[in-house]
Amino acid sequence: MSSTSSPAGHESTSIASLSSRVSQLSVSIVSYLDTNGYDQPDFSRSRCSTMVPETREYEALRNQMNNAILDLYLLVNGPKNIFRTQNYLVGDQAAT
Repeated sequence: MSSTSSPAGHESTSIASLSSRVSQLSVSIVSYLDTNGYDQPDFSRSRCSTMVPETREYEALRNQMNNAILDLYLLVNGPKNIFRTQNYLVGDQAAT
């Protein structure tokens, strides 16, 4: 399994390793919330307004999770689709 850099510039290797990373980060986030007395947010009406912590530790976990999810999304959609989209964006920017 060779390591490569993703289009988002993050270190990634495969769909399986990124899925595992997302799972690990989920456990870390839940643990952080529970340990620090925060409710876990969800989409139910009763918890829809649950606030997430605004701490450096939580932001670091959240950023790592967002990066892993974005890389996983990009890999699942395939490099061809990603590079095609990036080329369209460059063309759109050049036209403006």
